[in-house]
Amino acid sequence: MNNIVFLIVLYKKNIETSETLQSIINLDNHRFENLTKIYLYDNSTEHIKKNNILEYQNKINIPIEYIYNGYNRSLSSIYNDTITKISINDILVIWDHDSIIPKNYLNILNIALNKNPNVDLFLPQIYFDNNLVSPSKNIYFTGSYFKEINSGIIKSKNISAINSGMAIRGNFLKNEFSGYNEDICFYGTDNDFMFKYSHLKEFLYVLDIKIIHELNYYANSNQVDIKRRLKDMKNGALKLMKNYPIYIRILAQIYWFLYSAKIYICLSIKALKSNN
Repeated sequence: MNNIVFLIVLYKKNIETSETLQSIINLDNHRFENLTKIYLYDNSTEHIKKNNILEYQNKINIPIEYIYNGYNRSLSSIYNDTITKISINDILVIWDHDSIIPKNYLNILNIALNKNPNVDLFLPQIYFDNNLVSPSKNIYFTGSYFKEINSGIIKSKNISAINSGMAIRGNFLKNEFSGYNEDICFYGTDNDFMFKYSHLKEFLYVLDIKIIHELNYYANSNQVDIKRRLKDMKNGALKLMKNYPIYIRILAQIYWFLYSAKIYICLSIKALKSNN
């Protein structure tokens, strides 16, 4: 029996506007597929009313633990906090608030879990703008996308993935995983996890599931948000590089300096064009 637990982090969204929460309503046989609990962390400035939580909980017939602190708490600390709450028999599935969960996600996940009891990580295939963006290849501070990927067991070395949709066995999280680096707040938490996983486990499983997901960094054209996210991406990447030799860290710093300069130049050109 696989006890599946969902972790969903909301930011500036509510039950009605979250694609993830709305898609749970439409899951095939979700009431009978071992989805035992939802941890709903709300990083928005305004909390969701208790009556709305209860109404949604009754609609899906799944217990919800709603956590609201009134500030934008780091993903790494939320993930670590959730790990302390689950049991070794749970399967933790992490979701962003804007992932459209396929109707058959739980069915496919359960089949993969039962057929691969020695695998601890299960990744969906995530698409943005018709391109496969997760899983992806990652070597040191550079990455690239697969044109396509087959479902099944693959080696975890040099593989990265987006947090949303990944399913992780509780036994691994509680007994082997050292925890998320809380110096990495938002962007980079997925690379942090995948780096640690690949050094502990040789294999992972790619699910025969395709998920449509929005990449906020690319979807948002607000320059302030882009610069903030760029800073957070750079911080996360360089924090992760501390695990590597000094020459790799120096190359990573040069790479991010040039990449940041490129983004700032593009933003400046875009601002000049809009003013003319």
